[in-house]
Amino acid sequence: MADPVAVLNRMAGCGRWRDLLLAGVPESALRRAVESGAVVRHGSGVYALPGTSRQRIAVYRAAGVPACLNAAQDRGWWILQPPTTPHIAVDHGRPVPEVVKHRSRLPLSALDIVLQVLHCAPELDALVVLCSAIRTKEVSIQEVAQRLCGQRSAKARSILQRFDPHSESVLEVAARFQLENAGFIVASQVYLPGLGRMDQLIDGVLALELMGKEFHLSAAAFEEDLRRFNQYTVSGVPVLRVGYAQVIYRPAEFIALVRQALATISATGSH
Repeated sequence: MADPVAVLNRMAGCGRWRDLLLAGVPESALRRAVESGAVVRHGSGVYALPGTSRQRIAVYRAAGVPACLNAAQDRGWWILQPPTTPHIAVDHGRPVPEVVKHRSRLPLSALDIVLQVLHCAPELDALVVLCSAIRTKEVSIQEVAQRLCGQRSAKARSILQRFDPHSESVLEVAARFQLENAGFIVASQVYLPGLGRMDQLIDGVLALELMGKEFHLSAAAFEEDLRRFNQYTVSGVPVLRVGYAQVIYRPAEFIALVRQALATISATGSH
């Protein structure tokens, strides 16, 4: 017998009566949870945990499910920013106000969600989700490619071509995206004997270390980073250390910094 609160937590706070029953929640347990206030019934067979957003409840009341970036977020995939307007997948043609509607068969598969994102989201947002979904092995690059046929998939195919299997975080995906757009040649997770791995190597001469939110999680990791950074300097490898906010929110500033560093390297090497 499944606990309704636990099941709704796995469903990101909201679900339909039918889905709860399929997950093993008995009607009697659901009724008791509603009576105790642990679960709230919102009509149309929709149940939610207290505090669930009105937008999310509206998605289920419209006989839909979270789609596109919302569905990607629910699966725990990387995303840059959640959409300001909910994306909903429905298998009917009725209008659904105040949401971005995706007409689709339900339930959505992982591949369905990736394809929705590739066709709908901005290019970098879509690339981030694609890299995450492939890294978690919930889809494969071959599966995605097979579904991207026809003229309407030109944008999605161009995003797929930029997939980097070596990117290990949102920050690495975004940095490579911005650098390649600016015309630089980028190699990811480059190993140099005695120096360890650097996040990215730009134009073969400039190391880039990306300081994400997970930086300095442990004393051992901090010590290893210090060792690598010092070894870069001792070995004469120029390195930039760049943070999340600069790459994500101030990309022009990030690119200008890289150009300045490369110009300095070039000028120094010419003497």
